[in-house]
Amino acid sequence: MSKALPKGGSALCYVQGYERPAFKPGCSIRKCGARSMATNPRSQFDSAMTGNAGLNYASWQLSRRGWHVMPTIRNARGSDLIVTDGDETVFFGVQSKALSNRKAVPLGTELDSLRSDWWIITIKANSDAPICFIMTTEEVRRSATQDKNGGRCWLEPRDYDRDDYRDAWGRIGVAR
Repeated sequence: MSKALPKGGSALCYVQGYERPAFKPGCSIRKCGARSMATNPRSQFDSAMTGNAGLNYASWQLSRRGWHVMPTIRNARGSDLIVTDGDETVFFGVQSKALSNRKAVPLGTELDSLRSDWWIITIKANSDAPICFIMTTEEVRRSATQDKNGGRCWLEPRDYDRDDYRDAWGRIGVAR
């Protein structure tokens, strides 16, 4: 990473692997948000990195079992991974939820809108030993709880952190 100051001699701000001037000309710290990025440049990217780690770990585990795995476009509706066997006779979608530690998984407000065939919840996604819980969409729907007054739905840790779901890759099976 370059230590040279940009033209004009202003400070640098580290953002997602790149350096850039900390301030735009005529822009205040409050308006640009440069102060928070300069003091903790990774904080806003931590959840994205956790999501990527969980998604890639789930893809790796499925690939090890002979499945062809293709991630979908980021933040697209529906599945995070499209999975098929080598003959392209079996297809299914996977929803990946990655967490840095054991906590509730957000599901949105409408359980009927959950689409993927399988859900892979990865906890400790950024660690050297992630743990995955493999559930069907129907199991997720049955186990979900909803906030008071019909608010957001959640999957509590007690509902997914079970021995029959823990690293239960055999539930999905091996590709033929």
